[in-house]
Amino acid sequence: MPISWLGVQYESRTMSWASRDLVYGLLRTFLLLRHVPLSGAATPDPPESWAALLPGLRTHRLRPLAYWVARELGANPPGPIHAEMESAYYSAALRYDHLSAALAEIGGAFFSAGLPLIALKGSALASRLYPHPACRPMEDLDLLVRPHDLQAASHALASLGYSDKSFGVEDFRNPDTGIVVDLHTELLNTTRIPSRRKAWSPDLDAWWRRACPLSSHPDVWAFDPLDHFVYLCHHAWLHHGLQRPLAFLDICLSLPEVAASQQDGVWTQRDEWGSARRGLWYALLSCRHRLDVVIPRGWGPVDAGLCESMVHALATRGWLPDTARYGYLWLAIPPQERMKFLRQLWSADRSAVTLGTCSKTHRQIPESQGNP
Repeated sequence: MPISWLGVQYESRTMSWASRDLVYGLLRTFLLLRHVPLSGAATPDPPESWAALLPGLRTHRLRPLAYWVARELGANPPGPIHAEMESAYYSAALRYDHLSAALAEIGGAFFSAGLPLIALKGSALASRLYPHPACRPMEDLDLLVRPHDLQAASHALASLGYSDKSFGVEDFRNPDTGIVVDLHTELLNTTRIPSRRKAWSPDLDAWWRRACPLSSHPDVWAFDPLDHFVYLCHHAWLHHGLQRPLAFLDICLSLPEVAASQQDGVWTQRDEWGSARRGLWYALLSCRHRLDVVIPRGWGPVDAGLCESMVHALATRGWLPDTARYGYLWLAIPPQERMKFLRQLWSADRSAVTLGTCSKTHRQIPESQGNP
C-alpha cells in the first residue's frame, strides 16, 4: 500500500526477516529516531540484549551509534557495556575533530594552489546527516581531484607532511598525526583492477559543474546530493558487496532529501550517470531487505537476469562472504570483458606487495578506526 512522506509517494512492504537481526534492528531504531520512513508499525525500542548485540557493534564499528541510541531512548545498558560504548563514542568524536582539522588544512592548501577538491562519503556526510559526527566513524579522508591535477595534488599533500611511501600511489599518510588521505581521480578505485571501469564509469564533468562548497569546510566542495546518492549506492554495491551496515546508513539517511528533490517523486535519470539504474536497484533493494526502508515508487527494480537476482538474493540474506563483492563486479562487467577482469583480479591479488598497493597488509591502522 503506498504511503506519503514529504509529499513523495512510497511503496510499503511488510517487515522482512533480516530486520530482526540484532544489528539491523538497532539500525532500524536509529533510522526511526532520524525520521527516515520505514515500513510497518515499527517503534524505536532499545535492543532486548545489549550483551548479545555487542559483538556485532564491535565488528561493524557501531558502538558510537549504539551509545547515541541508548542515550536518546534513556536506555540503561549494563555498566561495562555502557562504558565501552561511551568510550568508543568520544574516541570517534575526537577522531572526527582531527580529521575535520586536517580537511580544513588540506582544503586551504588546495584552494591556494587552485586545485578543486571534492569530499566523498563520511567527510561530506558525517556532520550533515548524522545527529553527531561520532555516529559515523571514519578511518581516513576520501578526496576526489581531477585526473590532470593528481600530480599537483600529491605535491600539495607532501608540502603538508603527508607521504605516499607507506601505502602506495594515491594513498598518503601523515606520520605525525597518523591521518590517511585517499586521493581519488575516479569514483571507483581502478588502480589495482582497471576493469572496474567497465562496471560503472560515469562522465564526471557534469558532476564537477554541479558541485558546491561543503558547508562545514568552504574550501572543500561536495557533490550535488543526488549525484552523491548515486555514488553511495554504487560504492556499497561494487566496493563493499552490499555487506557494510554504515554504507547502508549513508544511503538511507540520504534518501529522504533526494526523494523530496524529485519532481512528483519520479526518478530523474541524468545522462552522465551511465548505467546507474542497476546500481540503484541493488543498493536500494538491499536497504529494503535489511532495514525495511521504503523505496520511492518508480525507482526500481530494473530488469535483471536470473543469475544477478540469485546472487543478490543470497547476499542480502548473508549467505555470501564479504569477498563476494567481486562477484557483483563480475556481474556488472559486460560478458566480453569478464575474462580480462578475472585475469586482472588474480594478478592484483598475487602481486599486491610488489605493486605497493594500498592493501590491508600495508595499513597499520587500529580496527576501531576502520572505514566502510
